[in-house]
Amino acid sequence: MRLYYLPQACSFAARITVHELALDCEFVEATSEVRASSHFLQLAPLSKVPVLVTDGGEVITELTAVLSYLCALREGALLPRDPMAIARVYECISLFTTEMHRLFIQCHQPHRILPDEHLHARLKEEARHKLTTLLRIADTRLGAGPYVAGAEFSIADAMLTVVAAWAIELKFPIAELSNIQAWVPRILARPSVQKAFSEEGITARA
Repeated sequence: MRLYYLPQACSFAARITVHELALDCEFVEATSEVRASSHFLQLAPLSKVPVLVTDGGEVITELTAVLSYLCALREGALLPRDPMAIARVYECISLFTTEMHRLFIQCHQPHRILPDEHLHARLKEEARHKLTTLLRIADTRLGAGPYVAGAEFSIADAMLTVVAAWAIELKFPIAELSNIQAWVPRILARPSVQKAFSEEGITARA
């Protein structure tokens, strides 16, 4: 199995999941040269990560699909049994993939949204305002935890790790989000998360 990734991108959630499940996987950095290659574009016409190539040669794109497939390899591991808890897992993942991801890009790399530099300050301000609201929603949904779906770590926590890392990097007021603030040390203590951070050369910060 091979996972194409970019450092500190949303593919980080897939890397954590691979390690949580103790799966055999080769990690390939999708550099700009790799993403421009005809081989990669055949795998992923949108030239985005993550891209997972299974042992059988099947190609899976889009983060939610990749995470779901990885869980299925271990008979639903990292997914709760309770139907409502499962819904909460995908609710969290959907909040990121449909709402937060683009706003983080808009906040950090506004040129990817609009090339006009005169609009970048406004784009950043709008994105920060919306993301602050969404982070509060995520904090409320997390509740006392200890994890997103309750007592057990799930793929939603792998996804929220990406959100928290980006929010800390962009200096959002995580200290004001009491549930996330309490959740971060639990996540950073997990060997899978520590290994993922080390492999991508990222310094974990609470």
